[in-house]
Amino acid sequence: MKGFILKNWFLIALVAIIGSGITLRHQQSTSSLSEVNFLNAAAPTFASPQEEKTPRVEIFSWQNVPEDKRIQFIERFQRVAQSEMRKFEIPASIVLAQGLYQSGAGKSYASYKGNNYFNLAAPSSWSGPTGLYGKVKLKHYDTAWLSFRDHSLYLTDPTFLKSKPDAKDYKTWAKSLQAAGYNTDPQLAEMLVKIILQYDLTRFDELP
Repeated sequence: MKGFILKNWFLIALVAIIGSGITLRHQQSTSSLSEVNFLNAAAPTFASPQEEKTPRVEIFSWQNVPEDKRIQFIERFQRVAQSEMRKFEIPASIVLAQGLYQSGAGKSYASYKGNNYFNLAAPSSWSGPTGLYGKVKLKHYDTAWLSFRDHSLYLTDPTFLKSKPDAKDYKTWAKSLQAAGYNTDPQLAEMLVKIILQYDLTRFDELP
């Protein structure tokens, strides 16, 4: 046996090298495949807003969010909405309903990645941070509060609404947002009113 090994050592070494190379390639291939499968499984799929002047609401629907998460969203931002109502005379019910609707109760990609709860697009004049969603560039904010404040400024800009409805008239506000072309959603007004009634959001229009 020892003599056989001595006589054929070169052939044995060559077979060993080839075999180890095949094993290594197999391990590398398996490792790469596992990594691809992990990335595919781990990467969440988000609907991108359509490319509009003001993007359409993301397909990620608030109706797909558990009820307790919707309630948590309302409880989290009710004081912010009332603060915006005091300063800008926008119904807190409208602010809450639109934030819940546009952001999927805070579960949309733009809201938790960039604190953009209203899908506000980033115009060329915007100097702040942004995020690209499909082909649409949306504003990013450092805090949720900045998103709510920018939303209030957007709604009260005379170039958007020529005249503001009464602060207690949420139905007219809902219709005005749709008529002014806040986005391309043909059910915007209907859905805002539905959310307001479902969660009795008008109670927040009575400021303490």
